[in-house]
Amino acid sequence: MIRKSSVVIPKALALKAFDFIEEGSIFYEYKNCILLIACKNTESLNNFNLNMDFKLALNPVMQGDFPTLELKFNFFNNKIYKEEVSNLVSIANNKEVEHLINYFNKDFLNLIIFSKDKDFLKSYELMNTQRNELIEVMKNFQIDIEHIIKNNTT
Repeated sequence: MIRKSSVVIPKALALKAFDFIEEGSIFYEYKNCILLIACKNTESLNNFNLNMDFKLALNPVMQGDFPTLELKFNFFNNKIYKEEVSNLVSIANNKEVEHLINYFNKDFLNLIIFSKDKDFLKSYELMNTQRNELIEVMKNFQIDIEHIIKNNTT
């Protein structure tokens, strides 16, 4: 399920977060909420709407010697693939892991889509059905999610 989100950030903050990045996604803390912000090219923006379905895959991968978790959101319209948003989380980076866990500690995942070239910023909430899968994946990395949640207030 995808719905419009009430959490909207000023486009200036999104632009600042992507100052040296043309396209990609990052976790961003805004008003005690963790958001996934995706900067897309203008052509990709037309593919996003509230009528889409999505599937989230959590893929453990190695980036050189570093364990990494890839979040890959695939978006579909009438079962036809339209677009994707992906994010890599370095398991060695404690702040990235905390942002990931706090992001999944909600019933809905906040996703902001914007473009640098166009005055376009949309905010969505995606129903979180992957919390248990994330717990299992993180156990493979020997990370205790419950411990991080208890000790973090974000």
